[in-house]
Amino acid sequence: MTRQLEQKQEQRVTARNNALVRALDYGIVGGLESQGIELLGIAIKHDAFNCLLTLKAYVGGEYMVAFIGSDTMINCFLKAESEAKNQTLHWRADKYKAG
Repeated sequence: MTRQLEQKQEQRVTARNNALVRALDYGIVGGLESQGIELLGIAIKHDAFNCLLTLKAYVGGEYMVAFIGSDTMINCFLKAESEAKNQTLHWRADKYKAG
């Protein structure tokens, strides 16, 4: 691999890492708060091939959950940020939370 290709690869990795930090630091929460949704928690399940991210939130006076699936944890968080900002999360009643 030439040094030029290595530099481009390093730039892609850095950009992806920066996007992940943004998503974790304020992207997901900011996207939800702009809709009046209070994020209560995040749960992650993963194995070698899949990741499932569960967002727990207080939406419109009810406890709700949204599920985001992808192939890696990083992709799950980036997808969650995108869906939160685009208001495309699919919320369901949290059957484990009485409220």
